[in-house]
Amino acid sequence: MLLFAAIAVAAVVVVAAFLLLRSDGRYEVTAVFDQAFGLVPGGEVKAAGVLVGEIEEIELGEDGLPRIRMAIDDAYRLNRGATAELRLFSLVGQLNRYVGLQQGNGPELQDGATITAARTSRPIEFDELLELFPPKTRTDIGQVLGRLERGTRGRGPDLARTLRHSANSFAQTALLFDDVSADGDALRALVIDGRSVVEALAADPNELGGMVDRLAPVLDAAAARQGDLSAGLELLPSSLASARSALGKLDSEIGDLRDLTASARPAVGQLVPASRRLRPVIAEARPALD
Repeated sequence: MLLFAAIAVAAVVVVAAFLLLRSDGRYEVTAVFDQAFGLVPGGEVKAAGVLVGEIEEIELGEDGLPRIRMAIDDAYRLNRGATAELRLFSLVGQLNRYVGLQQGNGPELQDGATITAARTSRPIEFDELLELFPPKTRTDIGQVLGRLERGTRGRGPDLARTLRHSANSFAQTALLFDDVSADGDALRALVIDGRSVVEALAADPNELGGMVDRLAPVLDAAAARQGDLSAGLELLPSSLASARSALGKLDSEIGDLRDLTASARPAVGQLVPASRRLRPVIAEARPALD
């Protein structure tokens, strides 16, 4: 009798210890998916991007569908109507997925509840997307991807540097488009005027051809004189330098000329009355000079 009581007490202690060890502030929920590629035990379980649990076990059910057993933090409670979705960390790699949960709005789910396959989803696999195309198209896509891989192999730092510097260019382009769109009336007028020009040219294509024919001899003459034009352009810097030197000397002499003009101004003022007095003298002296 005492032995039986001791065994019973030991069993109670073991069960209590087991329950205490399991009581780590989490509860279990199993989600059924049609595929579970990229998921591994220990993988992340998130809600709205926040980590709320982890994947404990992945096993196949009797229907052949994978069952994902998850340990969810007690602070995040799932309700009836909850959904689960396989999501991608990125498009690169294979073990790059986690389970994303939506809480639901029904009664609270209990420990050990199951989210059925009807309420789970997953992203479309790349090979499934390729199967939508005919064989020739798939071959062409493979060749394009192969050339892309060869062209970018080992160019990671260059691509990163290009993207880093292109951010400012994209920002400037966005500002340019903002400026253009802000002046909508001017842009609209430009489009209308451009359309008028195009319509006029299209209405008389022979005239456009004649203009091109008349322009051709001018371009030919300019091309024939390319050597003279090049020589003239080569002499242009020295001519500009000489002109700059002459202007510099003139600028330095302007001060002296200004002083001379200022000092001569009183004498110039006296010349006017003196010239008036000389006029009768010149008139009387003219017969003698003749």
